[in-house]
Amino acid sequence: MLDNRQRQTLLAGGILILIGAGFFVVQLLSRGGIVSWIPFVAGLVLIVVALLTKVPGLSVLGCVLSGGGAGLVWYTASDLEIAGTRAGAVFFLFLSGGFLLATPVTLLLDGKALKWPLVPGLVGVAVGVAFLLPVEL
Repeated sequence: MLDNRQRQTLLAGGILILIGAGFFVVQLLSRGGIVSWIPFVAGLVLIVVALLTKVPGLSVLGCVLSGGGAGLVWYTASDLEIAGTRAGAVFFLFLSGGFLLATPVTLLLDGKALKWPLVPGLVGVAVGVAFLLPVEL
């Protein structure tokens, strides 16, 4: 018989497999603008599942995936003509925001916040802002 922790881990693994299968189907079908929403929605689903199952690692994955997904949605939905480096910097800021979001979300799980996601989040914000600053030679 499986204990509660094993069931939670099995559920989380099953959800990840279903998400991966969904990505595979989308790759095969490749339908225009809806594809850019999939990482964002998948990240939100992972956050909800993490909150329900109390699995902190799953919440970090969900936050990072939803942050990167939000950046992808922004990039595909915006009509801005931004040079490659600047668009990459804005996407990087969204991705870093996902890392920064992971700390308060893990705090909601069991009252203990994971602090390590702050490091890549803050470094990513610094790098993203640095790429957005004008460079004079």
